[in-house]
Amino acid sequence: MEINEALRDQLIAFAQDVILPILLIVGISAVVIWLAGGAVHAVVRALLDRETSEGTAQELSAVEVKKRMDTLESLGATVVRLFVIVIAGVMILGELNLNIGPAVAGLGVVGIAVGFGTQSIVRDYFTGALILIENQFSKGDVVSIAGVSGTVEDFSLRRTTLRDLDGVVHTVPNGEIKVASNRTRVWR
Repeated sequence: MEINEALRDQLIAFAQDVILPILLIVGISAVVIWLAGGAVHAVVRALLDRETSEGTAQELSAVEVKKRMDTLESLGATVVRLFVIVIAGVMILGELNLNIGPAVAGLGVVGIAVGFGTQSIVRDYFTGALILIENQFSKGDVVSIAGVSGTVEDFSLRRTTLRDLDGVVHTVPNGEIKVASNRTRVWR
């Protein structure tokens, strides 16, 4: 009997000291991710509403604006979700009484290495998001970017694909676009 009571007391103490805090971290993380999704939606909506009423996005159809909004929302929500999950994971490791100092230091070193390694990719995505928000060009527009002129056949956050008058397809990383000359836009 005493062994069963001791085991029961240990299980209760383990549940209170370890499992309950971990469940709390997971629950709070889920709420933060959900709230952040709403915040990202509100920020993207405010940016695109302003651009639609004042900027170059006035020419876009409701479907194009919705596609832009969905793309930007998914990008923002993914970044926030990843950030929250990493922090929650480190906190859970701390609750399991693991030494998180090396993990935090390792994340810092990995973050620096990844930051240097993916600097151009991050620049491409960021520039692509700005092109999308500012509606600098869309599929079907005739543009000159990064020394190449042609019709925009495809556009993503990472790259823009053009076909020139000779039929040659050019893929331009968005980070390489310093000046975008849109030859399709009408005079105001």
